[in-house]
Amino acid sequence: MRRMLRGNSGKIPIFILAGVMVLALAGTGFFVLKGKGGDDKHKEAPPEPEHLVTLEPFILNLADADSARYLKMEISLGVKGEVSAAGGGHGGGHGGGGEDPKTTVIRDTIIRVTSSHTYRELLSAEGKEKLKKEIQEAIEHAVKDLEVSNVYFTSFAMQ
Repeated sequence: MRRMLRGNSGKIPIFILAGVMVLALAGTGFFVLKGKGGDDKHKEAPPEPEHLVTLEPFILNLADADSARYLKMEISLGVKGEVSAAGGGHGGGHGGGGEDPKTTVIRDTIIRVTSSHTYRELLSAEGKEKLKKEIQEAIEHAVKDLEVSNVYFTSFAMQ
């Protein structure tokens, strides 16, 4: 009789352990699947996608007093809002005058902010990041109905 008890007592804990594991897996699966198909009321709305506005290249003088330093850069802006035309000339008077007024203000703002920096300030990565932030803030201040989410330098060469 002792053998029967020992033999059965070893199998009972295995069945109990297996049952607990099955219940745990089933419960985990339920919560994972419920989380995916859960209540849509509590989900945040996806952020408004940004529109990329690519501006014509800039060639400008930097603020170095001891030598003539130049910067050639191309910029794309990530914006939430509309800017109808991203074009623009190089100040050569193309006669058409078809540029969007917002683009003119944006280009003027970028030139004003960027040309106030020196070669040494813009040489480091930190200097470029600071310039991006200054451009973003200045454009948002100058064009009230335009939110600039990012400033991208697509080309940046100094001499």
